Order: sequence, then C-alpha cells, then structure tokens
Amino acid sequence: MRIKLTESQYYRILKEQGITQTPQEQLDKFDYEEDKVKSSFMPKKSVKKWLEYLQNKYPDLTFRFQYGNDTLIAQARIKN
Repeated sequence: MRIKLTESQYYRILKEQGITQTPQEQLDKFDYEEDKVKSSFMPKKSVKKWLEYLQNKYPDLTFRFQYGNDTLIAQARIKN
C-alpha cells in the first residue's frame, strides 16, 4: 500500500524527525561546506566512521567514494 503525502506533510514529518532541510538543500550544503577530501591512507575503519557521520548528517543523500592522487573524495547525490 502506498500513501501519498503533500509536500507540506513531507516536510512536517522531516521536521518532526529533526531534519529541517530538503534533500536539495542537504546536497547544496554538502557540496559547499563539507570537507570532501581525506587522506587515502585512512584505515577502512575510519572510512566507515566517516560514512556513518555523513549518512547521519545528510539522511537524504547517498555517498560514493573515489580515490584520487593520495586523496579520498566523497561524492554525494540525492537518494532516489
């Protein structure tokens, strides 16, 4: 069963859960403010902690990591 929500209902539910930004606002904030570059020598355990932090801070986004020249870059997009 699917339940249709109006946009205002959706944002009210997000606000009740402590999320005050729309998915696009979260993506814009991530792209503008978040430190996306970390050392590539970061242990896997630390990468997992970083991913958990990002997922908690930006619940409407998904993340992909890409290795570059001695850097680990997080790329975000809005969940479908």
